[in-house]
Amino acid sequence: SLSTCVKTMGRMISDNRTEQIQFNTFLKILQATENEFLRNKNLSSTLNGDEKQKNYIWSSNIEVPYSKKYNADQCLYMILNLLFIGTKILKCSDEKEKQQRQKVLLQQVQQLVDSDYRTIADNKTLLHLSAMQSHNNVRIGSVTTFPSLPVVQLLLNCRAPINAIDYNNNTPLHQLAANTYQYYKYDEPEDYTDEEMDDIEIIFKLFIDADAHLDAVTHQGKTPEDYAKHIRLKNLFQRYPIELNLKCLCAQMIRTSKLNYMNHISQHLQSFVQLH
Repeated sequence: SLSTCVKTMGRMISDNRTEQIQFNTFLKILQATENEFLRNKNLSSTLNGDEKQKNYIWSSNIEVPYSKKYNADQCLYMILNLLFIGTKILKCSDEKEKQQRQKVLLQQVQQLVDSDYRTIADNKTLLHLSAMQSHNNVRIGSVTTFPSLPVVQLLLNCRAPINAIDYNNNTPLHQLAANTYQYYKYDEPEDYTDEEMDDIEIIFKLFIDADAHLDAVTHQGKTPEDYAKHIRLKNLFQRYPIELNLKCLCAQMIRTSKLNYMNHISQHLQSFVQLH
């Protein structure tokens, strides 16, 4: 299966055998995983449509099985792990190969970003997921720890939308802040290492440099800082206080005043107001 292929490449990286991973094989698996995502996404739409029809005709409470409904989301997790593998392959390539392969990889990532693939469950982007430890109680990382700095860098280099929102109005920065930064071994929590947390700080700064809005609020009115649990994240937010510009203040006023702005301003400005 595709999942087995991804984990096998992950083990090869762990065993210092990255140079044995064929770049063309990696690309084929990446493409196959994208195709599988699209297939499952379409299947999910069909299942949801069938469910609605059953509810309409029979008043049935039958739900689409979770495993079928969200297989597409797990394909996105695999894609992110594959992007990490791609960065490792580049590091093991000689200079000439590296330039060629980097160009191809960036083209693939740009295509993924432009396609704006999102989770079925809650409309999260790849950048949301790259900043998360887990999604719907499933670990994102199967070959590395997430949030993943190399994957975030790849996505941002391809202009992944930094202030994209999911169904609950969470931005990628909300997700980065909300992580516990612990993983469980034998039911015992272990904290991320200092080195891993150093990467998290770099990701945070990359988000800020990419113009992530510190004042973005969820439907519950929570800013990213409100979600911060880890002390190092809390300290980072204190070092980067919210500085509202006039646009943000206007957007907040429109939202809090419950003014009807839909269809009266451009789609871009509507998204900006929704962010606040």
